[in-house]
Amino acid sequence: MKPAAMKGTVACLAAVLAAAAPHSGAQPTSTGSGQAYPTKPIRLIVASGAGGGLDFVARQVATPMSETLGQTVVVDNRAGASGSIAGETCAQSAPDGYTLMFLSASLVVYGTVNKTRYDLERDFTPVSQVAAAPYMLTVHPS
Repeated sequence: MKPAAMKGTVACLAAVLAAAAPHSGAQPTSTGSGQAYPTKPIRLIVASGAGGGLDFVARQVATPMSETLGQTVVVDNRAGASGSIAGETCAQSAPDGYTLMFLSASLVVYGTVNKTRYDLERDFTPVSQVAAAPYMLTVHPS
């Protein structure tokens, strides 16, 4: 795996923890055109089904993020193909900061092994790591 792709895994593409921190003092900001951000709901695409670990973390971030920014944050679960469906959905959206994606390492692995309609390095910008969880392999002692 390329170092940049590994960095993207660690950075947990398109999660906005800084804006979601309840005591960070983050406030809505202005865009380059002087327009306040956000002016409409934010879509948070989650690369897993509802009720899973990734969905749980995304919802834990979405609530304070919505309160801090004063705008609705809609959690949109796009499960399937190891996150590739979510990746394609996010890659096809306008690059305006209103569509974000929560993903796990499986999307990066899937993209390096399989052909996708998007390129993780070209089509996405890492924003923040939100959580970390160890992977474990277990086998029977025999």
